[in-house]
Amino acid sequence: MEQYLFHFSLSENDIVLLSIYLLAFLIQIIFYLVFFRRVAFYKKRKEGNDHLPPVSIVVPSRSCGEFLENNLPLILDQDYPEFEVVVVDNCSHDYTPEVLIRLKAKYPNLRSTFLPSETFFSWKLSLMLGAKAAKYEWLVFMDPFTTVNSKEWLKTLARNCDEDVDVVLGYGNNPIKGGYWSSMVRLERFVRNLYCLSFTLAGLPTYLEGRNIAFRRSAFFENKAFAGLLNRDYAENELLLQKFMTPERVRVELNPTSIVNFEEEIIRRDYHEFLLKNRLLWRDQKFNRKLLMALDMISKIVFYSMFIVLAFFQYFVVLVLPFFLMRIVLQVVMIKKAQKNLGEQKLFLSSLISGLWYPLFYFLGYISGRLIKRRRKWKK
Repeated sequence: MEQYLFHFSLSENDIVLLSIYLLAFLIQIIFYLVFFRRVAFYKKRKEGNDHLPPVSIVVPSRSCGEFLENNLPLILDQDYPEFEVVVVDNCSHDYTPEVLIRLKAKYPNLRSTFLPSETFFSWKLSLMLGAKAAKYEWLVFMDPFTTVNSKEWLKTLARNCDEDVDVVLGYGNNPIKGGYWSSMVRLERFVRNLYCLSFTLAGLPTYLEGRNIAFRRSAFFENKAFAGLLNRDYAENELLLQKFMTPERVRVELNPTSIVNFEEEIIRRDYHEFLLKNRLLWRDQKFNRKLLMALDMISKIVFYSMFIVLAFFQYFVVLVLPFFLMRIVLQVVMIKKAQKNLGEQKLFLSSLISGLWYPLFYFLGYISGRLIKRRRKWKK
């Protein structure tokens, strides 16, 4: 390589800069071909478990009567042989009880329970209470803001629930409609899920979103549920999943019918809370996941920085630009394919642009996350 470069009359400094640039390029190519391609070229399963197990869907709710009225029927009308929906009323002060009475009269598989009093840990206690009230071995935790887009949703997710599986991960994101802050959360969710799902498919189970997931009830209680996690910021069931997700017993389902939307109203404060939650949860990832994420972000920063530095290089068009174009083409193909598999629309351009600033944003966020004081946020 050095002999080839010397034919261009390069100085030692030129060779060093080009070597750094090419190393960053190589790391980026490895990430796309080893990790991101798994989501981009994910092979959708046409068949699954012939015996669909009974499922309990747990829906903790706090003053979400309107969302329950709109979204629960979509869940209760699923084309599935045997399932129940357990709503846990988390000290609501709206018309949630009236909504549940009306829906119970129509749907015999709808049950409900409630938290008698409000506590700092009310959301976790709601999940615990719902899991204990559930009749079946497989659990799906939902929230009132989640909208399923197909009557095949539960069947598609649960077809992965085999004897050798403990967790099934699905995908969900905010819909296209919504304001600026909703679009920012949507972009952030896509980027983070791309990393987490890619790592998981590569045998490194990783997750930062505790929604649209099926898991075993026995595993939930065998791992003592939220024991030791009550004093953790924003710890709902994301950290719980990290306890018992293993490469051999986790599956990913990305069929379009399994994808859900989160019909939640996002304001600026919600966006910053969302970022803070993910930064704090990322601290609890295993070291190799954090190392891989850091390696990818650093290589991106170095790659773009060296490209700018080498823009005034004498042999820029011959030795620098081709690698940059190769990397951009690969990025375009992978993101386009990944978004198609995840049912994302009108997110392509913002995803490409975010690739320029996201690495720096990630590190600034990581530093601020280390400096920021932990805050308790239990109630929803």
